[in-house]
Amino acid sequence: MAQYAETVQLVEEVQALTDAPAVVLLTRVVKRTLAAAQVREALEPYGLPVLDAEVPQAQALAMSYGNQITDAHAYSDVLAELVEMMKK
Repeated sequence: MAQYAETVQLVEEVQALTDAPAVVLLTRVVKRTLAAAQVREALEPYGLPVLDAEVPQAQALAMSYGNQITDAHAYSDVLAELVEMMKK
């Protein structure tokens, strides 16, 4: 739980400096696992919106550090959700 509190504190510090909205994007998610659901549940008390879109754990993404990602399909749902949020 301490890591969640640290994340929330960082978000609050940034929000104090800007009017930009903050959302949580879950990355390196292993689909259909108890852990994925538990992380969402653990973040609820902090009141930060968590995107429905997730970026799955993928070796190709992990190995791309510092390089251009050529297959960004994992982020297409993230982009669509963020665009929709900005319309509201």
